[in-house]
Amino acid sequence: MGIATNLSFRLESLEVDEPWIVEKMNFEMLVEYLQPSSRTSPIAAAQSIDSLTPMKRDFIGTSFGKKEGAESHMWEIWGLFIAMAKQVPHDHPSMDRLVALVYALSELPPTTVKIWTQDTDVWTDLPMLGPSVAEAWIGPECYWDNLTAEMKAEWVNFNSFAARLLNHDMVSWYRLTVWSLRNALEKPPREDLFDCDVAAAAQWIIHSGVLLFSELEADDAEPVTGRFWPGPLWEEGRSVLSVGRWKFWKQRFEEISEKETGPTKSAAEMAKLKMDEIERKGVQKQKSDN
Repeated sequence: MGIATNLSFRLESLEVDEPWIVEKMNFEMLVEYLQPSSRTSPIAAAQSIDSLTPMKRDFIGTSFGKKEGAESHMWEIWGLFIAMAKQVPHDHPSMDRLVALVYALSELPPTTVKIWTQDTDVWTDLPMLGPSVAEAWIGPECYWDNLTAEMKAEWVNFNSFAARLLNHDMVSWYRLTVWSLRNALEKPPREDLFDCDVAAAAQWIIHSGVLLFSELEADDAEPVTGRFWPGPLWEEGRSVLSVGRWKFWKQRFEEISEKETGPTKSAAEMAKLKMDEIERKGVQKQKSDN
């Protein structure tokens, strides 16, 4: 990408007369941390965020006279991370810094709290991250009547963030991976979204393809009902993250790279080449299990 450019951010929830002071403090810290010129380390940023949890901060910080609960705080902080991730270009170095911050949080000494009636370690378990990402997983097709280039870029950025985090031990949202790849490669192209679909799908191969390859099942493995359902272009059509499906995805990326131009061609080429590299170096699940 060359010299990394400075980034600008906005957060709609802060554009009110009396924004939540805790969110404002976290937002301002993240804005500084995500600049290419920042010297703040991931661990220092993580400690700053941790100090503002209701379990740690020494002020109430709300308008209703008591601190928010741990679950509510986790929803809010991950919502902030997602909002920031959408505004960081997928190929900007600051995307890696944002992911590094999540890792740094998970490595802090844990604080045990009750979330959904269960003992949960903050931040070790990354509580509420999965539900927060799932709730925010609203593709640009949902805004068809008002679709903008900015919305499409944000979707690619969000996929890039989620793809990078799939490598974390506490993250297992493979269904999001399959959904993204299915939209781009297993369905007829969506004219106004095809460039976005291909770019988003490529993020999963580029940033978590090694992990995906290691998890491939045999083609005759038991289908995973609902989670991995196939698109109409994949003729074998089984709800499995399988070797055959991987090969189909690679074939589709190659076809797209030969047919398309510009950024769509580049994204497809990059994904296909990454898959070739992974196949040369990788070990499939069914091989390692023997």
